[in-house]
Amino acid sequence: MSNVNVTLPPDSVQKPTRSFPCPLCSTQLELRETRRVKPYCVCNSCGIQIFFRGQKGISRLRKLLDEHERLIGGPATPAVVAFNQLEQLRTQKSDLERRRPFIFSDADLENAIAAIDRDIVRMQAILSDLSGASKS
Repeated sequence: MSNVNVTLPPDSVQKPTRSFPCPLCSTQLELRETRRVKPYCVCNSCGIQIFFRGQKGISRLRKLLDEHERLIGGPATPAVVAFNQLEQLRTQKSDLERRRPFIFSDADLENAIAAIDRDIVRMQAILSDLSGASKS
């Protein structure tokens, strides 16, 4: 019998206040819960969703998160998550800038770089708000 569509016992369920790294871009993703109390996460920058199913899968996820928490001393704060996302955006921008052609410009590439620039500004504003820095 498959354990894919089972729900964990209520006493073993924790609210998903932890994060999970995106396997494509390493951005820390907030773990959410389905209506059936199963963890999942969504990476908006990559466009992927990850659903954790079955007792074994969910237990392995919990063990991985517990081990990660033990190594770093606790769950990542919103400021750390924002900073990591900012670093990831800067890396993506640099990668795209290296792909610029020497002679002719690529409008799609330039639009992608401009969009990442806007995301960088947005993440900087979020980080500034989290720090409580005054905007003078």
